[in-house]
Amino acid sequence: MKEFTLFWLNGTSELIFATTIEEAITSTAKKGRVVYYTEGNSLNDYEYIKAEKFWYANPKIEFNLQFFPLEVKNEGKDKDGDTIRSFFIDDTGDNKLMVKQNDKLVILTLKLGNLKPRRIGTVTKSTRTIEMRRRYETHLFRKGNAYGFGYYVLKNQSSIDWIRLSDDRGFHWKIPVNYLLAKGKFLHFKNQGFELQKFLSIEDLKQFEVHPEENRRQ
Repeated sequence: MKEFTLFWLNGTSELIFATTIEEAITSTAKKGRVVYYTEGNSLNDYEYIKAEKFWYANPKIEFNLQFFPLEVKNEGKDKDGDTIRSFFIDDTGDNKLMVKQNDKLVILTLKLGNLKPRRIGTVTKSTRTIEMRRRYETHLFRKGNAYGFGYYVLKNQSSIDWIRLSDDRGFHWKIPVNYLLAKGKFLHFKNQGFELQKFLSIEDLKQFEVHPEENRRQ
């Protein structure tokens, strides 16, 4: 048996003994639509900030919460034969992570309430690479001169090793996911809950720049 600490988005937390995280979540009476968790006893490591609806690590504690999205349903196949699944990403019930996939590609999209769906990126299964695009004037965090990347999607997956990032200035980068997770910074700039991001500065990205004369597919 393992010890898991579960952190619900309603501000409650609890310690559960189970064999797997799936078993731990299923066995709790506090089950909600989404949960963050760690292995071991972390009850005193995080504080829930009600105004932001998010758990923050207490001083001298490394932020290390895992994300466990609870599946809404398998929505079947679309007209192209691609499989579509949806996952709750907060306790409102209005926001979902949508996963559309076939044998070659996985398309990840955020559906936030009544807003227009926002594509996160497209994963090529054979190269374990996610393609992302940014608009410099819109997406650059000026204070840090940095681009942000969805933390939970990239941390809590096992099928993506690389990020191919491009922006509308004609720059291209090939970034190891492990580097982003280890070296990226939480800047807490309008980042709450599922949308928490890690940022890499333009300076950080220079080492991963892919120049026009290079073959970007290698």
